[in-house]
Amino acid sequence: FTFIEKNNIPKIKIRRPEPMQAPVIDRKSKGLVVDFDYTLFDTSAGFGKYERRGEEGLQEAIQQIPNYTLYDGWKEVIDWCLTNNVKIGILSGAKTKLIEATIKHFNISCNGIVGFKLFMRKPNPILANQLLEMMNIREEQIVYIGNSKLDEIQARCSKFRFYGSAWHNPEENYFENNGVPTISNPREII
Repeated sequence: FTFIEKNNIPKIKIRRPEPMQAPVIDRKSKGLVVDFDYTLFDTSAGFGKYERRGEEGLQEAIQQIPNYTLYDGWKEVIDWCLTNNVKIGILSGAKTKLIEATIKHFNISCNGIVGFKLFMRKPNPILANQLLEMMNIREEQIVYIGNSKLDEIQARCSKFRFYGSAWHNPEENYFENNGVPTISNPREII
Protein backbone atom coordinates (compact mmCIF):
# COMPACT_ATOMS: atom_id res chain seq x y z
CA PHE A 1 0.00 0.00 0.00
CA THR A 2 1.10 3.47 -0.70
CA PHE A 3 0.14 6.12 1.69
CA ILE A 4 -0.58 9.59 0.50
CA GLU A 5 0.54 12.29 2.78
CA LYS A 6 -2.01 14.89 3.69
CA ASN A 7 0.09 17.60 2.02
CA ASN A 8 0.17 15.84 -1.37
CA ILE A 9 -3.57 15.44 -1.90
CA PRO A 10 -4.53 17.51 -4.94
CA LYS A 11 -7.06 20.25 -4.35
CA ILE A 12 -10.25 19.88 -6.31
CA LYS A 13 -11.88 23.07 -7.44
CA ILE A 14 -15.60 22.97 -7.09
CA ARG A 15 -17.28 25.08 -9.67
CA ARG A 16 -20.63 26.39 -8.65
CA PRO A 17 -23.23 26.24 -11.42
CA GLU A 18 -24.90 29.42 -12.54
CA PRO A 19 -28.22 29.91 -10.79
CA MET A 20 -31.09 28.73 -12.95
CA GLN A 21 -33.10 31.44 -14.56
CA ALA A 22 -36.81 30.84 -14.87
CA PRO A 23 -38.01 31.28 -18.44
CA VAL A 24 -39.89 34.48 -19.12
CA ILE A 25 -43.15 33.42 -20.70
CA ASP A 26 -44.75 35.74 -23.24
CA ARG A 27 -48.27 35.78 -21.76
CA LYS A 28 -49.53 38.49 -24.11
CA SER A 29 -49.12 36.50 -27.33
CA LYS A 30 -51.29 33.78 -28.73
CA GLY A 31 -50.09 30.83 -30.75
CA LEU A 32 -51.28 29.02 -33.84
CA VAL A 33 -49.87 25.51 -34.28
CA VAL A 34 -50.53 23.63 -37.50
CA ASP A 35 -49.81 20.22 -38.91
CA PHE A 36 -47.66 20.32 -42.05
CA ASP A 37 -48.88 17.59 -44.44
CA TYR A 38 -52.40 18.16 -45.80
CA THR A 39 -53.20 20.89 -43.29
CA LEU A 40 -50.82 23.69 -44.23
CA PHE A 41 -49.53 22.26 -47.52
CA ASP A 42 -50.74 19.77 -50.07
CA THR A 43 -47.58 17.66 -50.15
CA SER A 44 -48.92 14.84 -52.32
CA ALA A 45 -46.14 15.45 -54.88
CA GLY A 46 -43.50 14.23 -52.43
CA PHE A 47 -45.48 12.57 -49.66
CA GLY A 48 -44.14 9.25 -48.47
CA LYS A 49 -40.82 9.45 -50.30
CA TYR A 50 -38.89 10.75 -47.33
CA GLU A 51 -40.46 8.29 -44.91
CA ARG A 52 -39.52 5.10 -46.74
CA ARG A 53 -36.06 5.77 -48.13
CA GLY A 54 -34.15 7.75 -45.54
CA GLU A 55 -31.88 10.58 -46.68
CA GLU A 56 -32.26 9.74 -50.38
CA GLY A 57 -36.05 9.91 -50.11
CA LEU A 58 -35.80 13.14 -48.13
CA GLN A 59 -33.77 14.74 -50.92
CA GLU A 60 -36.36 13.59 -53.47
CA ALA A 61 -39.13 15.13 -51.36
CA ILE A 62 -37.15 18.39 -51.04
CA GLN A 63 -36.83 18.50 -54.84
CA GLN A 64 -40.63 18.25 -55.04
CA ILE A 65 -41.19 21.36 -52.86
CA PRO A 66 -41.97 23.63 -55.86
CA ASN A 67 -44.86 21.25 -56.60
CA TYR A 68 -46.32 21.60 -53.09
CA THR A 69 -49.34 23.83 -52.70
CA LEU A 70 -50.07 26.16 -49.79
CA TYR A 71 -53.79 25.65 -49.20
CA ASP A 72 -56.03 28.56 -50.12
CA GLY A 73 -56.51 30.95 -47.20
CA TRP A 74 -53.29 30.26 -45.32
CA LYS A 75 -51.44 33.26 -46.75
CA GLU A 76 -54.10 35.59 -45.31
CA VAL A 77 -54.01 33.77 -41.95
CA ILE A 78 -50.20 34.01 -41.75
CA ASP A 79 -50.26 37.72 -42.63
CA TRP A 80 -52.96 38.29 -39.98
CA CYS A 81 -50.90 36.39 -37.40
CA LEU A 82 -47.84 38.52 -38.12
CA THR A 83 -49.76 41.79 -37.72
CA ASN A 84 -51.59 40.65 -34.55
CA ASN A 85 -48.71 39.22 -32.51
CA VAL A 86 -49.83 35.61 -32.98
CA LYS A 87 -46.91 33.20 -33.00
CA ILE A 88 -46.88 30.40 -35.57
CA GLY A 89 -45.57 26.91 -34.94
CA ILE A 90 -45.55 23.65 -36.87
CA LEU A 91 -45.93 20.30 -35.13
CA SER A 92 -45.73 17.44 -37.58
CA GLY A 93 -44.55 13.93 -38.26
CA ALA A 94 -42.74 15.15 -41.39
CA LYS A 95 -38.97 15.54 -41.28
CA THR A 96 -37.82 18.88 -39.89
CA LYS A 97 -35.43 19.49 -42.82
CA LEU A 98 -38.32 19.13 -45.27
CA ILE A 99 -40.53 21.49 -43.28
CA GLU A 100 -37.75 24.09 -42.98
CA ALA A 101 -36.96 23.90 -46.71
CA THR A 102 -40.65 24.26 -47.61
CA ILE A 103 -41.15 27.20 -45.26
CA LYS A 104 -38.08 28.90 -46.74
CA HIS A 105 -39.23 28.23 -50.33
CA PHE A 106 -42.68 29.72 -49.69
CA ASN A 107 -41.23 32.57 -47.58
CA ILE A 108 -43.38 31.86 -44.53
CA SER A 109 -42.52 33.22 -41.10
CA CYS A 110 -42.52 30.65 -38.31
CA ASN A 111 -41.59 30.80 -34.61
CA GLY A 112 -40.99 27.10 -34.06
CA ILE A 113 -40.86 23.78 -35.88
CA VAL A 114 -40.98 20.33 -34.34
CA GLY A 115 -40.83 17.58 -36.91
CA PHE A 116 -40.18 13.86 -36.90
CA LYS A 117 -38.06 12.60 -34.02
CA LEU A 118 -36.89 9.02 -33.80
CA PHE A 119 -38.59 7.21 -30.90
CA MET A 120 -40.90 10.20 -30.26
CA ARG A 121 -43.80 10.11 -32.65
CA LYS A 122 -47.05 12.00 -32.40
CA PRO A 123 -48.95 11.98 -30.12
CA ASN A 124 -46.35 12.83 -27.49
CA PRO A 125 -46.55 15.71 -24.98
CA ILE A 126 -42.75 16.07 -25.10
CA LEU A 127 -43.01 17.25 -28.72
CA ALA A 128 -45.50 19.92 -27.68
CA ASN A 129 -43.29 21.00 -24.78
CA GLN A 130 -40.37 21.45 -27.19
CA LEU A 131 -42.54 23.62 -29.43
CA LEU A 132 -43.86 25.66 -26.48
CA GLU A 133 -40.28 26.34 -25.41
CA MET A 134 -39.38 27.54 -28.93
CA MET A 135 -42.45 29.77 -29.09
CA ASN A 136 -42.07 30.95 -25.47
CA ILE A 137 -45.78 30.58 -24.68
CA ARG A 138 -47.94 28.12 -22.72
CA GLU A 139 -50.51 25.55 -23.82
CA GLU A 140 -53.56 27.65 -22.91
CA GLN A 141 -52.43 30.22 -25.50
CA ILE A 142 -52.44 27.70 -28.38
CA VAL A 143 -54.93 26.76 -31.07
CA TYR A 144 -53.88 23.65 -32.98
CA ILE A 145 -55.15 22.83 -36.48
CA GLY A 146 -54.75 19.33 -37.89
CA ASN A 147 -56.36 16.92 -40.29
CA SER A 148 -56.30 13.59 -38.47
CA LYS A 149 -57.25 11.67 -35.36
CA LEU A 150 -53.55 11.62 -34.46
CA ASP A 151 -53.47 15.44 -34.50
CA GLU A 152 -56.53 15.60 -32.26
CA ILE A 153 -54.99 13.17 -29.78
CA GLN A 154 -51.76 15.22 -29.85
CA ALA A 155 -53.79 18.33 -29.04
CA ARG A 156 -55.57 16.62 -26.13
CA CYS A 157 -52.36 15.26 -24.58
CA SER A 158 -50.75 18.70 -25.01
CA LYS A 159 -53.77 20.59 -23.63
CA PHE A 160 -54.12 22.60 -26.86
CA ARG A 161 -57.48 23.78 -28.17
CA PHE A 162 -58.03 21.84 -31.41
CA TYR A 163 -59.90 22.30 -34.69
CA GLY A 164 -59.97 19.66 -37.41
CA SER A 165 -59.30 20.82 -40.94
CA ALA A 166 -62.02 19.71 -43.33
CA TRP A 167 -60.21 20.60 -46.59
CA HIS A 168 -58.17 17.37 -46.65
CA ASN A 169 -59.40 14.98 -44.06
CA PRO A 170 -59.01 11.24 -44.59
CA GLU A 171 -60.90 10.58 -41.33
CA GLU A 172 -63.75 13.05 -41.72
CA ASN A 173 -66.21 10.83 -39.87
CA TYR A 174 -63.91 10.70 -36.85
CA PHE A 175 -64.29 14.43 -36.20
CA GLU A 176 -68.04 14.34 -36.82
CA ASN A 177 -68.64 11.19 -34.75
CA ASN A 178 -66.61 12.47 -31.80
CA GLY A 179 -67.91 16.03 -31.71
CA VAL A 180 -64.54 17.54 -32.68
CA PRO A 181 -64.98 21.10 -33.96
CA THR A 182 -63.82 21.61 -37.53
CA ILE A 183 -63.09 24.45 -39.89
CA SER A 184 -63.71 24.28 -43.63
CA ASN A 185 -61.25 27.03 -44.61
CA PRO A 186 -58.13 28.39 -42.88
CA ARG A 187 -59.62 31.92 -42.99
CA GLU A 188 -62.03 30.84 -40.23
CA ILE A 189 -59.09 30.95 -37.83
CA ILE A 190 -59.06 34.72 -38.06
